[in-house]
Amino acid sequence: MNIAKGKLVEEIEVFRVELYDYEIDDSVLYTIEENIPYHILFVFEYINKRKYSLSYKEVSRETETITIHRIFQSDWVSKNEALLKFSGISLDNMYENILNNIANYELDIFLGDTLKERVLNSIDYEKR
Repeated sequence: MNIAKGKLVEEIEVFRVELYDYEIDDSVLYTIEENIPYHILFVFEYINKRKYSLSYKEVSRETETITIHRIFQSDWVSKNEALLKFSGISLDNMYENILNNIANYELDIFLGDTLKERVLNSIDYEKR
């Protein structure tokens, strides 16, 4: 897709993974995410189902650090069901749209002017 780079998101990698069961080890996702300086959309497939995963992470090009705030995962859906909508005027906008789809729009209930603020508020809420 030919979409302008965003201020925060320069690239979105897509990793398609065929699973042998429905279990996904979050520690493996964190390890992959911590070592790749781009945003990764995971597409997990098992039999006739599909599940999506996308983290909210910040990548600092200056200090070469990656901070993963939270990994979002969709529910399992039929492979025929179109869960994600790839739209946006920039990669920042498209990333936010994909993340909202995967999170089933749960971030909309949290206050914040930016996606980061809503994600951090959702993390604070879960800690209570």
